Amino acid sequence: MVDFIRDFPCIGPRTVPRARFNTQARTDQVSVDDTNMNSSSILCPCGSNKDFSDCCARYIDGNEPAPTAEALMRSRYAAYTLPREDYLLATWHSSTRPSALGLAEDIPTQWIGLQVKRHEQTDAEHARVEFVARYKMNGRAYRLHEVSRFVFENGRWFYVDGEVE
Repeated sequence: MVDFIRDFPCIGPRTVPRARFNTQARTDQVSVDDTNMNSSSILCPCGSNKDFSDCCARYIDGNEPAPTAEALMRSRYAAYTLPREDYLLATWHSSTRPSALGLAEDIPTQWIGLQVKRHEQTDAEHARVEFVARYKMNGRAYRLHEVSRFVFENGRWFYVDGEVE
């Protein structure tokens, strides 16, 4: 099993500050710093083609829990683009959660896109989501292909860990 923070440091601590995302061909590049993400005119960075306020914002802002592991994974991607360390830590299972991510001090990361390849609910309390997240750091493009594990406890989904492909 891969330790997400230890084995893939470009996504873990000290790498994801002041994020920017590109809504891919839907609009011009949007800067989180320059845009009110609660505006219904902004597409969600998770790639759902929905308005942010109707998609991941309702989970990130704490209005409701993500109903599926895939929805949680998408909202966690959106949280990395903002960056919302509080949400990332709150949705990380306590058995594997780091004490901090240090997003505010990290290298600026431009999040380019997310592709969910597969969502599999293995039983009522466990699921896997395979995804590819694309991003740039210091002008260099990267691709994270991961199969993440999630657990459902106390009416909420939590990220446990992932295997980088």
